[in-house]
Amino acid sequence: MNADWTVIDSFEGPDLDLDLWTRGTPPLPDGGMAPLEPDAQVAVGEGALTVDIPRFTLSDDSFQPADNVKFLFFSEPVELTEAGPVTFAVDIKVRNHGGDPSDVRLGMAALNVTDLRGGLVFDICGTESRLVAIHEGLAFLRGPEGAFTHTVMEPFARVGDLREFRTCEITLDRGAGTAVWTVDGERIYRVDHAEIPASVSLGFGIFTLMPIEDGVSRCLRGQGLEASWRMPRYRHGSQS
Repeated sequence: MNADWTVIDSFEGPDLDLDLWTRGTPPLPDGGMAPLEPDAQVAVGEGALTVDIPRFTLSDDSFQPADNVKFLFFSEPVELTEAGPVTFAVDIKVRNHGGDPSDVRLGMAALNVTDLRGGLVFDICGTESRLVAIHEGLAFLRGPEGAFTHTVMEPFARVGDLREFRTCEITLDRGAGTAVWTVDGERIYRVDHAEIPASVSLGFGIFTLMPIEDGVSRCLRGQGLEASWRMPRYRHGSQS
């Protein structure tokens, strides 16, 4: 890794450093915050954070964001200027427990790059057999007119899963208005003329993305997921 990266956390352990990371579960409509998955087993050490949820138990029948998020933490915001791009990166590996790993909606791990005030989201998410880019505007922060969720799979990418540690990177260029998603150096998605916020936070999370139907959550199918993250980091300027 080049010396120009700023490493947020080297994950030496033994616990998650809560001076560096803040719980990122969404605020509930009636107050408070959505909970973290109570069965999450968190291990930190030897350069990696591993979260193992053998079986998802969290769901919500009325508020979609609380139904989606099983585990989520964010770093302090990093400023984006118009002077050049900023790249956010982390190495991710995933193992699914049950379910259908080809359906990312049933359980996925992510590199999250999120504007926590304005609700813009740039994610790389995946399972042990599938990999997607997500570009999103969160309805609970942006309102219904500004909300969107685009989940994109690059069918011809040489890298299509997170079965092994993959280097996931998201590059945001506020001056150029571009967002680029890459995995192991290969571009899997790009948006031009994108709305790029003034600052974002790097996060790591585990999610489902099953829509609530007729007031009933559909996210629990007896499945779970284990994910590991290494070297969350960012750097200013173009890649060398």
